[in-house]
Amino acid sequence: MNSQEIFNSLLKNFIKPYFKKIGFKTSGQTFYLENEGFIKIIQIQKSQFNSAENVRFTFNIGVFDTYVNEKLNISIKKPKPSDCVIEKRIGFLCPENKDTWFSIDNSTDQELFSSNLKNIFNQYLLSYLDSFQSIEDLAKCYQEKADLNINSKGGGFYFAIHLLKQNKPEAISIIKTYLTKWGHSEHWKYKIECLLKNA
Repeated sequence: MNSQEIFNSLLKNFIKPYFKKIGFKTSGQTFYLENEGFIKIIQIQKSQFNSAENVRFTFNIGVFDTYVNEKLNISIKKPKPSDCVIEKRIGFLCPENKDTWFSIDNSTDQELFSSNLKNIFNQYLLSYLDSFQSIEDLAKCYQEKADLNINSKGGGFYFAIHLLKQNKPEAISIIKTYLTKWGHSEHWKYKIECLLKNA
């Protein structure tokens, strides 16, 4: 088998069954686990330079907040990790804390490769995803990402929407701060004004 065939075999015989066993649904090379108010997502990203001789890939992980996106009237049927405020690559969950790509060539031992991946999933990936047990866990994580830069993913803005849900008085002032900072974007200006109007 060439490296692409080995990757396809690993995907079919190990990766998909592994995630299916723990409750994830599969769509192509993306895996979804729905929870109340949020979705855990794992997506395989393959290198654009792959060939028959070598296949490189990694895993992108995201936690998609269905509650906040519904409040903002944003509908995404099949969200990707890039649609999430909370997003990581698998390598940053491991002790090395760096971007990690897995490599397959024509001599790759599938059994050994699967075993190594399974260890990484069990030790690091699942423990990270298990840290999100409720919508409140997401809100705490957003609080740590309260960046007002519009190029950020607006963790503080999402946190404020959760505060709004709890009728916390500071929610409106935080949201207005984002309106001031992001008001030059017609998209966000409209979304935030609608949110404030319905608060």
